[in-house]
Amino acid sequence: MAMNMMKIDVDSHIQEKPDTWTSRMSKAKWGDRIPHVAEVGARELWLIDGQPTANLSVCPAVMPDRVSHPKRWEEIPKGVYDAKARLPYLDHDGIRTQIMYANTAGVSGDTFQGKDREYQIACTQAYNDLQTEEWMEACPGRYVALTVPPHSTMEDTVSEVVRCAKRGHRGIILFGTPHTRGLPNYSDPYWNPLWTTARDLGIVINMHGSGAAPKTMRIEPLPDTEHRRAAAAVAASGFSIQPQYFANFLFAGVLDRYPDLTFVGAESGTGWLPWLLESCDHAWQQGKLWDHGLPNKPSDTFRRQCYVDFWYEVSSIQQYRYVIGVDRIMWETDFPHPTALWPDTEKFLARSMKGVPENEAQLILTDNAKRAYRLN
Repeated sequence: MAMNMMKIDVDSHIQEKPDTWTSRMSKAKWGDRIPHVAEVGARELWLIDGQPTANLSVCPAVMPDRVSHPKRWEEIPKGVYDAKARLPYLDHDGIRTQIMYANTAGVSGDTFQGKDREYQIACTQAYNDLQTEEWMEACPGRYVALTVPPHSTMEDTVSEVVRCAKRGHRGIILFGTPHTRGLPNYSDPYWNPLWTTARDLGIVINMHGSGAAPKTMRIEPLPDTEHRRAAAAVAASGFSIQPQYFANFLFAGVLDRYPDLTFVGAESGTGWLPWLLESCDHAWQQGKLWDHGLPNKPSDTFRRQCYVDFWYEVSSIQQYRYVIGVDRIMWETDFPHPTALWPDTEKFLARSMKGVPENEAQLILTDNAKRAYRLN
């Protein structure tokens, strides 16, 4: 039943094409600082501000062994980086619309943060224009763009968010730990212009997966750990980080001050939420925080303004969806990242949604995302 619905995939990744930045930034002004693909040793990598990235593209789900990263551009299937070539993947999985996160620009929009002002603005604008021009406009209604803003100044941040919202972007991507990046915590009034802008424009604040967390926030596999085991450990431990972001955001008071603001945890998973909401409510109660700037119980705030998503979990959907809130859960594929459902999306979805009533499946797979992102 679930597979027969036209679904909204709230977390997929687009690989930026080699000319994403070279075609949109001035060679005379920026020279080789422009992000571009170059030969590095015996493989191709991106050079960003002269420094090589770790991978050319993160797309193991469509690689022959489902674990390798491509070493050369010609190894990457076109559906990873081309909007029209991806449509057969969407149609195979019954996906009407995908919400896009980056690869090279950072899944949490963090790659250019901390760079000098003009460079940061030019790079983020180029990525945002790629989404608009080569994805949204190429295939109307099939892809939803989220803005990667510059963080050089708050004025720059807001200006880019407004520019992109006028072009149809439906949200903003933020990283999880601004305080480790020379920026204030999200509880600081510094961020108020961004929250006000997002609220007034009706667009969503999104925080993806690890949120570009520093390595100190998780135990890294030993350097000599076999690649498959290391990748599995990193993927499985990712769910330990989102609870910190949600707790931070709930207690920051942002959502209490902006009751019309929507906050989404993408690639968040859901199984940890019953514990987190109970824990936050207990801390709120014991601290009598209603007298200290937090008038609402955290779980009530979550169920009013927050969304999370799942892609392969079973127990949280089968046993805890009412605790979390059926109207707070969305669905993703994580295409084409390591834990993506492709090409067995139907099998994973049938397992997770077994016995879920049709009206609840409709909410989880389609309607919640339409409401959150205000989609037609």
